[in-house]
Amino acid sequence: MPLGIACPKCGRDVIEVRGKKRGKKSFYGCAGYPECDFKLWQKPVAEACPDCKSPYLLSMGGEKNPKLVCPDKACGYSRKVVAVESDDIAPDEEQKAVPREGVTHRSHAPSVAVDTVG
Repeated sequence: MPLGIACPKCGRDVIEVRGKKRGKKSFYGCAGYPECDFKLWQKPVAEACPDCKSPYLLSMGGEKNPKLVCPDKACGYSRKVVAVESDDIAPDEEQKAVPREGVTHRSHAPSVAVDTVG
């Protein structure tokens, strides 16, 4: 799946490459592999660095401390990613949260004895 970022080595698309074995970490590399050997472990974001004008930034820090970092270590640009919190509940989530009347989940249905003697 292309990420909308051009490979800095050859100009082709940068794509996410998923590991073939279960549990393998995915990485991001050039669609022109094996001719082009460009790859990254951190997800690239299609946003140019405001300081050095690098064509992409790297998403780092995980869920607790998300940040965007310039891939050029000499530049050193870094900024925190601010999550937008919303009090609105999406319609799908709202429907899941509200129990429907007259519908009993299987695990809550009363057991019924069946008389098989005939």
